[in-house]
Amino acid sequence: MSRIFRKSNEVYQRVGVTRRDGKLADCRWFSPGIFCRGSAVGCIWRERLRHPTKQRKHGGLSSRRFWPQSRLEIPLEDRTIRKRLERHWEASDANDFDVEHEIYHEDALLDYPQSGERIHGRRNIQESRFVQPNKKRFTVRRSVGSGDLWVTEFTLTYDGKPSYAVSIMEFRDGLVVRETQYFSDSFEPSPSRAHLIERMTK
Repeated sequence: MSRIFRKSNEVYQRVGVTRRDGKLADCRWFSPGIFCRGSAVGCIWRERLRHPTKQRKHGGLSSRRFWPQSRLEIPLEDRTIRKRLERHWEASDANDFDVEHEIYHEDALLDYPQSGERIHGRRNIQESRFVQPNKKRFTVRRSVGSGDLWVTEFTLTYDGKPSYAVSIMEFRDGLVVRETQYFSDSFEPSPSRAHLIERMTK
């Protein structure tokens, strides 16, 4: 939401962030250089000075001085990739092999460094998973990333036995061109650090 305010020959534009109750936060300005006050979760005051003399007088105030807009917005590309990742892992858990592999580029590479294997091409990647005899389930812990690089932590259960895994995906034009996966079985904590730890619940 954006509102324009005028004072003398200066124009102020507010881009407000709504509160949890859905109402625009009550922010007010006082003078050039004082951008925000109120109960906002976050807001931006953008100052646009019409006259160069005014801009010099107030020290060339930047429209990003208070709160860069990039901190409030997630790039469209990142939102698109996150949705594709969610669709990919949901399909993996459901054994929907066609949907699972929509995320891969035709010439994608899949690396398993622990076994020294590399698989070329989306069709071969899909077939390698289709022919596995194990019953698999996927539980994603989290996916983090931005731009061309995304990392997903997940638990892969083979025939009821959990294995803890990390998937590193490299993207080009919105599709995975390279994925590297690492796997590890669970292990008992060391007695030497027992007094320092707490048990993870999930």
